Amino acid sequence: NLLKDQLKSDTNSHLILLKHSSLVDIAIQISFQTSLWFYNKQYGQSLQDVSAPIVLIARGGYGREELYFNSDIDVQIFSKPPDPGLPEECITEILKYFEYLFINQEVFTAPSRFNHSQLTSEGLTFDKGDPSSFCALIEHRFITGNKMIYNEFKSTIKAATLFNQQEIIDYCKAH
Repeated sequence: NLLKDQLKSDTNSHLILLKHSSLVDIAIQISFQTSLWFYNKQYGQSLQDVSAPIVLIARGGYGREELYFNSDIDVQIFSKPPDPGLPEECITEILKYFEYLFINQEVFTAPSRFNHSQLTSEGLTFDKGDPSSFCALIEHRFITGNKMIYNEFKSTIKAATLFNQQEIIDYCKAH
């Protein structure tokens, strides 16, 4: 409510949206770190946010740090297969805890959702049937997790964007 009150008296609305995005970032980071802690405790592991095979990325308006108060909090999660020595279900378990902490607790009044995909060696593809999902990924930024997976994601989104440049331009012109 403090940010909403600031909006009434402040002329710099972009700064207020940036603060709101930062507040959500912190809640996501804490939820993810707590999910890892709980997973480690339950399964006797020692995963850290930088070593877990998961990255959380803000996308769309949230990715641009233009999160309005009632806008969807749109998070894309990418994962890679776990390293040898980690159980195959570790990603599912960590994301189950994250969903409980961040999504089901309704920390924010705006709808929160996340999409999970496994990042493969083929990278990302541009779905001509659903170009808006791909375009929301173009406007992304790192929130937390494994930076190596994030860098791989950045490379694949850049390659897919270059490869499908004309289709993306045509989609943007039409909207």
